[in-house]
Amino acid sequence: MRIAFLQNLWHEYLGVIYIASLLKSRGHEPQVFIAGGENDLVRSVVDYEPDIIAFPVTSGNHKWPIETAKKIKEKLEVISVFGGPHATFFPEMIEEDSVDIICVGEGEYAMLELCEALEKGSDYSKIKNLWVKDEANIVKNVVRPLIEDLDELPFPDRSLYFKYGFLRDLETKTFITGRGCPYDCTFCFNHVYKKVYSGCGRYVRKRGVDGVLAEIFQVRRDYGLETIFFADDTFIIDKKWLKEFLERFKTEVNLPFFCGVRADLVDEDTVKLLSEAGCYMVTVGIESGNEFIRNKILKKQLSNKQILGACSLFHKYGIKIRSTNIFSIPEETLDRALETVELNILAGIDYPFSSLLQPYPKTEIAKYAKNNGFLKEDFSLDDLSTLYFDTNVINISDKRSVSNLHRLFYLAVKFPALLPLIKRLVHLPLEPVYRIVFMICFTHNYAKYKRLNVYRVLKLGWLTLKNKIRY
Repeated sequence: MRIAFLQNLWHEYLGVIYIASLLKSRGHEPQVFIAGGENDLVRSVVDYEPDIIAFPVTSGNHKWPIETAKKIKEKLEVISVFGGPHATFFPEMIEEDSVDIICVGEGEYAMLELCEALEKGSDYSKIKNLWVKDEANIVKNVVRPLIEDLDELPFPDRSLYFKYGFLRDLETKTFITGRGCPYDCTFCFNHVYKKVYSGCGRYVRKRGVDGVLAEIFQVRRDYGLETIFFADDTFIIDKKWLKEFLERFKTEVNLPFFCGVRADLVDEDTVKLLSEAGCYMVTVGIESGNEFIRNKILKKQLSNKQILGACSLFHKYGIKIRSTNIFSIPEETLDRALETVELNILAGIDYPFSSLLQPYPKTEIAKYAKNNGFLKEDFSLDDLSTLYFDTNVINISDKRSVSNLHRLFYLAVKFPALLPLIKRLVHLPLEPVYRIVFMICFTHNYAKYKRLNVYRVLKLGWLTLKNKIRY
């Protein structure tokens, strides 16, 4: 069976290449098509003559796959499958005319069973994880148990993305060492995802050390590798696993890497291990400098003391810190938002990043915002932006000044002497100017922590802009 995976973002989806690799190992023929990477995306897909067109879908970017599937189905008799976080949380999108099947949750074995059923000409309407539409009704199948042993899956097939030179030649390659996050932050998908899989197996799982290292060796041999990003939600959560992995990584791989951490999981032994193994940067989720907002509204369950203590240890061992922060949160005021700036300054953050809250429907934060009057009555998914720093949908009393502070956030943290001036500037109606300032700072920040040269950053910006113009 031929499967065409389609997307309009210049991003390597690990979920896609895990699924594709399993399909390939069983004799099927997957391909990836990126809008902007093809002269004519629809024509390229039609010429490939796939049996299935598959879309990884994220909320805020959910219209493009639906519209693209429609265009292709006008020219080709093909089955369309939609997966990813948006399809998992909003499987009702199957009611769209161009959507035939929704894949809820992990897609490896569901897609494999679908391909095998289609190849045999047998019924595929009862496959677990799939919602299947026919002329009469929609069959809503339950999810299967989570994949317990992640090492049973073949390594993700990066060749599908690396046919595009831009992605192949990026200095940093992304790996994942496990799946699942045990925390219940209200703005994140994990607390919703865990409900989908309630009673279906262990949620947080780690791959074996041997398998992760073997995958890294393979990628370095086949494509070259300068820097590694470990994209796990909870990279340092299993201290025993981490110690074994980092000690071997140091001697067998010896490449610089960066990863995400939670402040309350940080201790000196862990930081020392990270530093000695080549970790040059970590991402710490601060989200808000106000503890009420962070812990009661966002349910991050972290104290300022824990954040500052963790950052102090990273500075001690020479590891740079990138922070993630959110503005325009329900119950936030300008004074509370300024606490976020001040905590980042106190923590000595090297690469401060901020976004505007995107209250994805079905998350706890969206329900809180709706119930307490921070969202308009007819708020829907269509109000959300593809970019999480572009649109402010939360109606707080200081909305304009908080939005302006978000755009000047990088400057305020990196140059604290400017903070008194910025406190005045946020009240001025200069949003277009602040947007330009934000994009300059964002681009500089992104290039620095990703260790990208100017050409790569400009190329990525151009590819993204081209897709917006054409599609």
